[in-house]
Amino acid sequence: MNVLNIALYILVALDAVFLIAVVLMQEGQTGGLMGMVGGESEYGAFSKRTRAARLKTYTKVSAGILMALLIGLTVLQKLMS
Repeated sequence: MNVLNIALYILVALDAVFLIAVVLMQEGQTGGLMGMVGGESEYGAFSKRTRAARLKTYTKVSAGILMALLIGLTVLQKLMS
């Protein structure tokens, strides 16, 4: 394994952990992880609406980055063999 391959594996692992955390923080039917950890404010800069929109954006970006990293890793492995 070369350095680029190892770096891509590390980035995939970090992005996957981040994606899992962001998805768990999103509010679902049962309130999500945020309701269990410490509640949330209804007013101000951290209201439910802005937090939900921000988490949704983070989810989309993180999923896109994960797909790009996995495609890059696959292409790199095909080129190496």
